[in-house]
Amino acid sequence: MGLAQGWARFVQMAVHGLSRRQQVLLSQVPLTAAMALVAVVVVVWRPDVAAEPLFVWGLLGQALLLALAWAVPWSSLPPGAALAVPLLDFVPIGLVRVAGLDTEMQLGALAVVPVVWLAWSGLRPGFCMAAAFLGPLLMVWVPLAVVGSADAGAYAQVLVLPAMMLAAGAVVHLLAAATRDQRRSLEDARAQLQEALEAKAREKRLLDTVLETIPVGVQALDVSGATAVANRQQYLNKALAGRVPGVGQDWPRVFDMSGAPLPSERQPVVRAVRGRPSPTFWCGWGRGRHSGSSRPRPGRSKALTGARTGRSWLSATSRP
Repeated sequence: MGLAQGWARFVQMAVHGLSRRQQVLLSQVPLTAAMALVAVVVVVWRPDVAAEPLFVWGLLGQALLLALAWAVPWSSLPPGAALAVPLLDFVPIGLVRVAGLDTEMQLGALAVVPVVWLAWSGLRPGFCMAAAFLGPLLMVWVPLAVVGSADAGAYAQVLVLPAMMLAAGAVVHLLAAATRDQRRSLEDARAQLQEALEAKAREKRLLDTVLETIPVGVQALDVSGATAVANRQQYLNKALAGRVPGVGQDWPRVFDMSGAPLPSERQPVVRAVRGRPSPTFWCGWGRGRHSGSSRPRPGRSKALTGARTGRSWLSATSRP
């Protein structure tokens, strides 16, 4: 069952990008190839059957249907019009079957190809499932009626083939329906994801606009202390604050509320990365003092995901 479902999914994906005419032609190719193989086998091992007019007419009918599948502009016709091809396939299959009745070859099994086509198409499911049974049924009953057989047992004995074709069609129909539902679900999920991404992009643009217009410096850091995002005001604050040498990097020239310079281990960035909030600090440049603070924000997993802003300075941390 898994292999059959995988094959049905592959067929769905393979023909999805083809035109309607190409799909109809591709669906007719397997039966044509099977007929060609049967013709070779019959000509080599049963030349008497190959000479039967019904066998010849069956092969010619199959070739005609292949040409019909290629020549008709199916794209300009209703989708259900293409079902005429698998329905007509039962005619050449029936002729070949009757010609080979005296052989051990069960040529009627070729009916599984149009049955699979009908069941897989997804068009008019009720009609297609009925045709998957009635097509093979007429294919085996009509020859009996033509020869004038009145034996009810003869009609009952040939019901095995239509029943088998109906079972095969039901399995293919269920697999094809499941595959179509999965593809529809994936398309819906993809559309929802795209909509969510577009909404996030719009929110980010609005947030960037707000951050670039407010007179408060905003800075977000990752867990290593590197700047993930900062607005223009924050870069200006850093430039005006100046730098003091430190181990591994230079630090902004900031002070505690008593006016004492903050050492590197008490820098707002270091405290935020370590998961500890920073008390209010200030930077001195121009006129007056400019205060600020930093605070880590734990998420659902108690990881650091953000910080609150200060008056003119922000250090924020985030963890995935």
